[in-house]
Amino acid sequence: MPEYSINAVTRRVVYTGSAGTGPYAFSFEVLVETDIAVYFNTTLLTLTTDYTVTINANGTGSVTIVVGTNVPTTPDADDQITIVGSRDIERTTDFVTAGDFRATAINEQLDSQIIMTQQVSEENARSIKAPVTDPTSIDMTLPSKDSRKGKYLAFNSTTGNPEAGASSDDVATLAAITDDIATLADIEDGTDATDAIQTVAGISSNVTTVAADGADIGTVAGISANVTTVAGISSDVTTVAANVTDVTNFADVYIGPSASDPTQRADTSALQPGDLYFNTTSNVMKVYTGSAWVEAALTTADFLQVANNLSDLNNAVTARTNLGVVIGSDVQAYDADTAKTDVAQTFTISQRGTITVDNDLSLDLSVTNNWKCTPTGTGTLTFTNHTAGQSGNILLDNSGGHAISLAATTKGDANLATTISTAGTYWLSYYDDGTNAYVVTSAVFA
Repeated sequence: MPEYSINAVTRRVVYTGSAGTGPYAFSFEVLVETDIAVYFNTTLLTLTTDYTVTINANGTGSVTIVVGTNVPTTPDADDQITIVGSRDIERTTDFVTAGDFRATAINEQLDSQIIMTQQVSEENARSIKAPVTDPTSIDMTLPSKDSRKGKYLAFNSTTGNPEAGASSDDVATLAAITDDIATLADIEDGTDATDAIQTVAGISSNVTTVAADGADIGTVAGISANVTTVAGISSDVTTVAANVTDVTNFADVYIGPSASDPTQRADTSALQPGDLYFNTTSNVMKVYTGSAWVEAALTTADFLQVANNLSDLNNAVTARTNLGVVIGSDVQAYDADTAKTDVAQTFTISQRGTITVDNDLSLDLSVTNNWKCTPTGTGTLTFTNHTAGQSGNILLDNSGGHAISLAATTKGDANLATTISTAGTYWLSYYDDGTNAYVVTSAVFA
């Protein structure tokens, strides 16, 4: 067994396949060829069949890929070669009492333990764990299997401990209606100027007037049959207007609607022969004879008939005007193409957000969700007016190679600022949670 130091080196290295079949070097020490595992993309390869191992005198070495089985063609830059420590964590020999106690045997045992310890450390580095500065009360145990099935992983807002989050089905449902949500957002912010919200906004004064008269409208709704009756005798109403004095006198005679026979007039004076009221229980007009209430003898020739469902109106347009429901000014005409928010729809015309040019690297989320940015000097990528759930894109043309840093609320991987500070053009995508904007970038465009 060779003897050499086991250095403090991460026991994993990842390459692109740009070197073809290799060799691909590893700088951590091994004792035998089986102390490593090799992956082609995500496929675990087999020693000899898929790769060979060369071990240098100092314990480091290299891997050469064998094409034909699990590696179908020579790797290229789109492939990934991963070499990771994989020594079996076991001890198969023991020192015996009064047996030889050789330095070589001791070194092999100690080297194996250091190698296995480094393997465990490398695996732990790829696991979810709390920062060393977290409180000692932190508990990173995952929720139970039944609690977390079909859920996203979340963290308690008070303790910071892992917990089951939103249902993956709910998130998928929300994702499936992103076009509808975007359409609603366009209606709300005025991007789509032809939809219902803008129409209502155009008659806001009418809406305000109606709202102020809500009680009166409720009263009219309660005597809708009476209103229908009056609509049928509009010429008579005109005549009454010309004889307002007589109408005033009639106000004493007509007591109004009542569920039972009145015992006095509205002004509390005694009933008089000829007094009238509308019985809301039997839906008939009654007249007082001087001693009793009897149904008034009325003709229905000038009245709308219930069975006709308003087909006997003289002029439907005039009727809508009188009722304050004129199409185009009071109410919106039916349009089969009006977007709905409670059903799935197919849009025949593209729905898209506008692109805003902003070169100072300070992006106001209340303005738009897509930008084009060409900085002219160094700056800090900053998002203002954070809005939970907003996402979008940024076309960053940093041809000048200006240094770009990230604001405290702009979150990216450790290399993001360095990457986009390099001269070139990048496509950045972001998602905002209401406090921070989380940003990813493409590679530089050719």
